[in-house]
Amino acid sequence: MLGNRFRYRICSLIILLLLVGLAFGINVNTVYAEEVTVHFGSEGYTATEGTNFPVGVYINSQTGIGSYAVAVTYDPATMTYIDGADAVDAEKGILYFVGDSSGPEKKYMVHFNLASPNNTSISIAAAKIKSAETGEDINAVIQGAASITAKPKQEETPTEETPTEEVTEETPEEPVVETEAQPEVVLAEETQKDVAEESENKEEIKTVVAENKEATEEEAKVEKTSILYNSYF
Repeated sequence: MLGNRFRYRICSLIILLLLVGLAFGINVNTVYAEEVTVHFGSEGYTATEGTNFPVGVYINSQTGIGSYAVAVTYDPATMTYIDGADAVDAEKGILYFVGDSSGPEKKYMVHFNLASPNNTSISIAAAKIKSAETGEDINAVIQGAASITAKPKQEETPTEETPTEEVTEETPEEPVVETEAQPEVVLAEETQKDVAEESENKEEIKTVVAENKEATEEEAKVEKTSILYNSYF
């Protein structure tokens, strides 16, 4: 009797341990680490020298993207940035992507011009993403770089033109009829010169004002985006 009871208790204990282990196993498997990927649309691009081409920058999350800050670097000696980023430091070759998004994906389409016949690359230098649900940092998996393969610019072949003979017909001279000269009203040379200089000065002032305004707005945008980006790191 004692042997049977002992075996019964041992079996019951083993079954209990199995049930507890199974329960813990289910809990472990159902907990997932929140993760976000930052990557380009392709691992490599091909562009012809002197032409524009697009590069996609993607942020993907399993749940939802909150605030984000991403920096992408490129070689300004071989590529010229056109548009698509939130701000750019063209001298250093840095693009800034800063903002908020509640969805699972954020997409940017950036355009460049390939200014050199040399191959180059574009890289995601850094990224920091916050969860839309908790506001906490999400582990960011970054794609390293995408290659840019340059194709040589195609030169246009000149077409030879066949010479054509010109045929000219002699026209009879018409008799010259003398007419009385009509008096012309002409502005004095000094007055014409003053009017031309005044008009030219007005155009120069308008151009300078427009250029200064555009440069100031672009500098302010870059500075604001850089401050937002630096606040993440």
